Amino acid sequence: MALAEEVGLDNVIAAARELGIKAPLANTPSLALGTSEVNLLDLTSAYASVHLGKAPVEPWGIIDFQAAGQPKAFRGSQVKPNTDLSPYRSDLLDLLQLVVERGTGRGAHPGAFVAGKTGTSQNNRDAWFVPFTEPLVAGVWVSNDDATPMNGVTGGALPAHIWRDFMREAMAASAPNGAGVSIDATACSRSYRSLRPSDCTYQPYSGRRRLCKK
Repeated sequence: MALAEEVGLDNVIAAARELGIKAPLANTPSLALGTSEVNLLDLTSAYASVHLGKAPVEPWGIIDFQAAGQPKAFRGSQVKPNTDLSPYRSDLLDLLQLVVERGTGRGAHPGAFVAGKTGTSQNNRDAWFVPFTEPLVAGVWVSNDDATPMNGVTGGALPAHIWRDFMREAMAASAPNGAGVSIDATACSRSYRSLRPSDCTYQPYSGRRRLCKK
């Protein structure tokens, strides 16, 4: 809260808006503690902006299908990012990566690069984890349907484990296959912290990146 007041709550809210947060944000010191409710889609979009280095990353989906052979297969809506975050991206990545390496998100580490943030609301009513790997951004939120407190569930526990299991499967599914060779992305990510899931390569101590052959 001290840092938020030092930089100015108006600036904190303005930064959130640049990242695509649309929810009402109260101009009070407790804002820094997360007292203003933000939904999972907005949070995931904001972290996607940090990952990309540009904001806002506007989520969108297919809203209409047409028959094959038609000039337009589907309609969608997408806002192009217009705010450059590159001067701050490196510092933000370092902070968010520490959450997974040494902080509350340790239970989510799949063995590859991950950066993100956990969160737990009052009385454990909500728990969430929003991180990203090099190719993917995904958010997990858990809560009871009737908003009653959960039994000790925190963002670094169940949501982090759900995300880890999902991401391991996603990384394995997106691993390249070629020349009859099947690559186990999960085993590779456990063996090489520098693993890049998009092409299943890792960085040795010297020389160029190499393909994991596990």
